[in-house]
Amino acid sequence: MSNLAKVIIGILLVPLCVAFTISISHSISKWDFTEKSQLIFFGGVLTYFVLHLLFLRPVFVHVIGHEMTHALWALVFGGRVKSMEVSSEGGNVVVDKTNFIITLAPYFFPIYTIILIALYFLIKPEYLPYIVFFIGFTWSFHIMLTIYSLRVKQTDFKESGFLFSLTFVYLMNICILSLILALISPNTIKLDEFLKDGINILSQLFKYISANIKVK
Repeated sequence: MSNLAKVIIGILLVPLCVAFTISISHSISKWDFTEKSQLIFFGGVLTYFVLHLLFLRPVFVHVIGHEMTHALWALVFGGRVKSMEVSSEGGNVVVDKTNFIITLAPYFFPIYTIILIALYFLIKPEYLPYIVFFIGFTWSFHIMLTIYSLRVKQTDFKESGFLFSLTFVYLMNICILSLILALISPNTIKLDEFLKDGINILSQLFKYISANIKVK
């Protein structure tokens, strides 16, 4: 994909980001916070958030997950992992295949959360509250450490183009969050409703823009 194509797609993704941000806010507003699973999930989110701000930034754990995610998505696309190095100062993985998804995957694919979601379907019901808590905890970890890492020099966004990378990663994180919320509270949040709401908002946004464009 050329640099010009990435810029154009990045611009086109901006309205999608706006529409689905509003849609996810509508979904969250429907939550009944008296429901146990919802309280536990947001308890996990808040717990890591506070720890991150006051005490803890487990950068080494984040780097491990970051490089593992590059490697995982390279394997998904039929590539091979040649080497991987991890330290508290950073990491590096060498694969024989790359594309923008492999490059950007660590910024939108919360690997530790995904592992816990897999466990969610395997463990006994009495242990589910613990899994839900740590799904929230690790998702918060993913978001906070992604923001933290982007404050440091990152070649991944430069490689894929900053505007395209930013909008794509943001949109994918919104979609991943909608999947998590639908899993945690299936009776309150419906994935199809989130998508329909987002598309409807996008349509209204384009109508508003068209109505306010003055043709000279």
